[in-house]
Amino acid sequence: IAFLGGNLSAHMWEVANRFAEGLGARAPVVYTLGDELNGQRALSRVSEQLYGVEAVPLFDIAEADAVFSFGANFLETWLSPVYYSRAYAQMRRGQLGKRGYLVQFEPRLSSTAACADEWVPIRPGSEEFVALALGKIAIEEGLFDGTRYAGFYEGVTVPDVVEVSGVPAEELERLARIFASVPRQVAIPGGTVAGQ
Repeated sequence: IAFLGGNLSAHMWEVANRFAEGLGARAPVVYTLGDELNGQRALSRVSEQLYGVEAVPLFDIAEADAVFSFGANFLETWLSPVYYSRAYAQMRRGQLGKRGYLVQFEPRLSSTAACADEWVPIRPGSEEFVALALGKIAIEEGLFDGTRYAGFYEGVTVPDVVEVSGVPAEELERLARIFASVPRQVAIPGGTVAGQ
């Protein structure tokens, strides 16, 4: 017995999974090309590797001081726009005199980019390189402890990222400092990053 489906919510998948278990069948197989292209399958696989649960992770932007989104158009179409719109509103509300800061890296001015504190227009497909450059800068400047993550940035050079993305080095350095300066940061890999 097999259960095949596409575009199931996490709740519906759980219902189908329990039904399949009751019949002694394997877990449901869910596949859609859209999920592959927007990175949902990659996010699920990474979640399983990191946390032992194969599910699309939830990015807690509501409690973040800084959110850097690399093409995740979470206020328009990405994953759960209703959830992320509410979380974004909570992040922006903040305590008296304090609110979260959103930087959107993407080629087009999406709804998320339009609502961001900063929209950083980049060349299409360069989101992952910008994220790597920011991490490398933060570690090289001693803003984060780099011993655990040094291997992630081997071969990454800021001048190469500047050429690929079109974002000036000074801008990358300024943004890396902003991200590292707050206690609660969230970096969201958007569909193009996770899909590749």
